[in-house]
Amino acid sequence: MILSKLRTDARYLISPQLTSTEYPDVALDRNLNTWYREVMSWIIPIQGEWELGGDILYRDFANGITDYEIPQQLLRLFKAEVMYETGGEFVAVQMISIQANQASVEGNSTRTFDDVTKPTSEVFGNFIQIRPAPSETVVNGVKIWAQVDFEDLVDDNDLPEFVEPVQRALSIGAAADYCLGEEMYTKYRELRKRLYGDPNVVDDRGIKGIVEDIYSIRSGARRDQIRARRRSYK
Repeated sequence: MILSKLRTDARYLISPQLTSTEYPDVALDRNLNTWYREVMSWIIPIQGEWELGGDILYRDFANGITDYEIPQQLLRLFKAEVMYETGGEFVAVQMISIQANQASVEGNSTRTFDDVTKPTSEVFGNFIQIRPAPSETVVNGVKIWAQVDFEDLVDDNDLPEFVEPVQRALSIGAAADYCLGEEMYTKYRELRKRLYGDPNVVDDRGIKGIVEDIYSIRSGARRDQIRARRRSYK
């Protein structure tokens, strides 16, 4: 469902008579986006090899530079490749654990980082360090496969990056938030059961259970359904 329909659905779940005056778009959108990330937190631990919110990030590989800032909305880094010469081939980067490898980097004659056929990288905070540095600047010469945070739903036609059966969790959650704030506790409990299941009903795991079932069995053979958006962080 697009954002405008999620709003309508959330209000209807509370009451068919509820209007945008009583539950304004500003407050409703805030709650919908909060639940957008809540549902994402359900999916990430069980998503397997088909990443949710998969993206390919590009930036320039700058002459003599080893440290590159990565966007704060990056949740998980899967793979990196670099191109050392304009028009050349991308080379896979070996990722090294900075915690596991305690040997010094700068000025260490026994640990060389000058082989452009076997580049390495270490990630710390909001930076990725790639060695060796290039001897020329290559436009979009750094390529990173990553999982990134979602962009908020803002425009009426914005669509959550979830499969259709999962999207209603956002409107149910936003409806529950409203009911809690308005002290509509009976309706709030009803909506919570739809989200998490009724503990008194065997095997009722609610829509959260449906989400976990869907995203834990998605096949890697269907990865072409992920929309990889080319972004440049410069």
